[in-house]
Amino acid sequence: MKILWHSTAPWSPSSYSILTARAVPGLVKAGHHVAMGTWYGLQGQPLPWKIQDKKTGAVVGQVDVFPSGDGPNFSQDILAQLYKYIGADILITCSDVWPFLADITRQTVFCPWFPIDHDPAPDPVLKALETAAYPMTYSRWGVEVLAKANVKAAYVPASAPADVFKPGDQKAARERLGIIEKARFVVGIVAANKDPQDRKGLAEGLQAFAKFAEAHEEAYLYLHTGVHGPINVLGIAESLGIRKRVIQCDPLGYALGMLDTAYMVMAYNACDVLLNLAKSEGFGLPLLEAQLCGLPVVATDYSTTNEMLWAGWRVPGQAHWSAGLDSWRITANVGQAAQALEEAYQARNSRTLKSQARRGALALDTERVFDLYWRPALTEIESLISQRSDVNGSGSLSFETERKAESVPAI
Repeated sequence: MKILWHSTAPWSPSSYSILTARAVPGLVKAGHHVAMGTWYGLQGQPLPWKIQDKKTGAVVGQVDVFPSGDGPNFSQDILAQLYKYIGADILITCSDVWPFLADITRQTVFCPWFPIDHDPAPDPVLKALETAAYPMTYSRWGVEVLAKANVKAAYVPASAPADVFKPGDQKAARERLGIIEKARFVVGIVAANKDPQDRKGLAEGLQAFAKFAEAHEEAYLYLHTGVHGPINVLGIAESLGIRKRVIQCDPLGYALGMLDTAYMVMAYNACDVLLNLAKSEGFGLPLLEAQLCGLPVVATDYSTTNEMLWAGWRVPGQAHWSAGLDSWRITANVGQAAQALEEAYQARNSRTLKSQARRGALALDTERVFDLYWRPALTEIESLISQRSDVNGSGSLSFETERKAESVPAI
């Protein structure tokens, strides 16, 4: 197939860029012709993205990456034209789905790959899926939430390369990060600071660490996030009396997207436990990456946690109303999160936990995910295109019209 993949540029620091950089090479190696539209990470003119064989380094394909149009509106001003320009058979968006307008996506064979992180599925999400020919979501939980709204979606999980994210020498990692010797127990938080509603639960995470650290002077917090986002993380740390116990990632490197995959592997290996008190996750990449590195996790007991936590502790909470999307998430209980950190402290250096984390996370290794989930999904999409094309007598497909008589979106 000719695929237009639309997301943030694969070399950008965005989580969608990471998903793109891991998924698209598999499509190219499988023989599909992929071009890419962007709304962030490239301006001015198209650039080639060389796809290399991991073992030999040989170039096995190329993806033409097109620059952003109207970035704040997800480049929807040029999306339909770009789809026609490259002669695409399908459009795969790697992003939240709710921003995409039906007037644009109905001009394509729309196959969105997207997160679900609210229950019930918000109305803007369901509205955007009305024109979808083949919806794909990152989690089994997302499939179940959509099913309750009579939307049938395929499960195509995100992934991480297990040969890159793997256990390493903790002492060496701490030395390279400049973590002081008296920091003998390090809690890691890896989360973007972009949401004024604090979806990543940074405030709860800082409070939980502060409560736990009262009894452990050797405990420090490694904070991998932007300090100039909507949540004043350093101000919160100061107010909690833990500012001197916070180890920041390099702020300039973070701001400029210079903290690469090798740095992240080092950061995970420097920690003893990952703390993720997000109000909800559509997938939870840090949970997967950390556990591939043998790191147990303390995470909010909601959304994808059941399928993403192989070694660690679930933290219950109370319902949290998400303004704007008008649906529910969860705010983690700080006291119980602190207790979970205490249990992690007591279990520090547990080989059983490290092995359990790594072994479970291997299920979502990038190559395995492509073979088990992407390959069957693409086969179904090709079959769908062929069937609908035969019915319509041409390659011009209108799925929306056909689905008006159906109770659920077809896949």
